[in-house]
Amino acid sequence: MCFCVKGIPNMAGIGGQYTGINNKNQKNKTTMKKLSIKEIHKFISEVLPCEIFDLYHNYKILSEADLQYHVARILNTYFSEKAEKGLYEIKLNHSLPGIKMHPDLSIWEDEKPLIVIELKEWKRPNQISANREFDRLIKAKEYFKSERYKVKRGYLIYTSWFKTGKTFIDKRRGVKYFFEIPILLNDRLIDWFIKEEIPRWKKGFNDRAKHAQKT
Repeated sequence: MCFCVKGIPNMAGIGGQYTGINNKNQKNKTTMKKLSIKEIHKFISEVLPCEIFDLYHNYKILSEADLQYHVARILNTYFSEKAEKGLYEIKLNHSLPGIKMHPDLSIWEDEKPLIVIELKEWKRPNQISANREFDRLIKAKEYFKSERYKVKRGYLIYTSWFKTGKTFIDKRRGVKYFFEIPILLNDRLIDWFIKEEIPRWKKGFNDRAKHAQKT
């Protein structure tokens, strides 16, 4: 059971247009605190999934666009609180320099790409789609091998109602770089509700999602 979200503000509207978040200012970069890749990974792999589920539970995420928006918002809050302003930037669908790739989300450190993230919202995990996203992340890693543009992590973060019993990662190609972060809604709902209440919650979710598509 997750009790991660404390005081996250309600968002006005669902599925709105969003182009990115930037916490830059004119502060001298030599005084800025950098976060280790292990610190960032711990937040993405442990805290972020709980916060995302809490938003699903409260009907704040009804589509993949909502998922993208809220992941960017949560990450921006994290970097704003943990690091000096101006060092990290969250970009959505932003072209990586020198490569024809627009990841759903990228995290930039000191104006260089550090982490690339692909986001998916599925009813059931899709192996073909997962392979496609995995290939894109590996492509980014292989391209940015120079000291100047070294991408250190790639993540496939997906929500799904059901699990497959296996992971999508081909560790032979992505060891120590690629990470799969599943957020299995059905399992977490079982932790949250008594079993008889889950169908009522799912109906509420489906009704709201259909209404959002029409508006």
